[in-house]
Amino acid sequence: LEIVFLLVLILRTWLRWKSLAGHFSKKGWNLCLSFLLGLATLDCIVGIFNIKGIIPGNFRLARLCRPLIFMCCYKNLREAVARVCSSIPKFMNVLASLAITLLLFTWVGIILFTSRGGPDDEGQKHFHSWGEAMASMWILFTTANNPDVWLPAYHKNRWSFLFFVVYLMLSLYLLNNVLLATVYDSYKEQLKVSLKLFFKNR
Repeated sequence: LEIVFLLVLILRTWLRWKSLAGHFSKKGWNLCLSFLLGLATLDCIVGIFNIKGIIPGNFRLARLCRPLIFMCCYKNLREAVARVCSSIPKFMNVLASLAITLLLFTWVGIILFTSRGGPDDEGQKHFHSWGEAMASMWILFTTANNPDVWLPAYHKNRWSFLFFVVYLMLSLYLLNNVLLATVYDSYKEQLKVSLKLFFKNR
């Protein structure tokens, strides 16, 4: 299915190139789009014959290319991304707070749950290394692995759920909402500035 959508986008790019002829720019965003479409298609074709794709492991280049392809296709999306990027300094403190919370709870989780238990033990499944622990805590922040990530510890000691509940309360329900509000306010300010410039230059 992904290859079909990529072929539709390739057809769209080819039709634009044919219809615009000499006015079609072969550099900048169009060149980037062509490169990304080629890379994503190659990764999908390799993935048909080899599950791992171009890069060994579970990482697939086509997944990384999807948002970039759409950003290359639509000017309004590029402008919105530029406004969000220019407002990043205004919410860096909230991002830093989120990163510190993640690191702190990862560290505490490694101390609490790393043990010489069996393969079903919490420490062995989710906290056996810094990388694995940080990945588990980040995915828990998105709630994709909730409650799977804390069930082994919960079966061993019922009070261990407090660790995960406090983490979710701080990161998901507090910092995530503060981050969303800050991003929205910063984006709104950038939009006002760009609109003022637009009407000034008319």
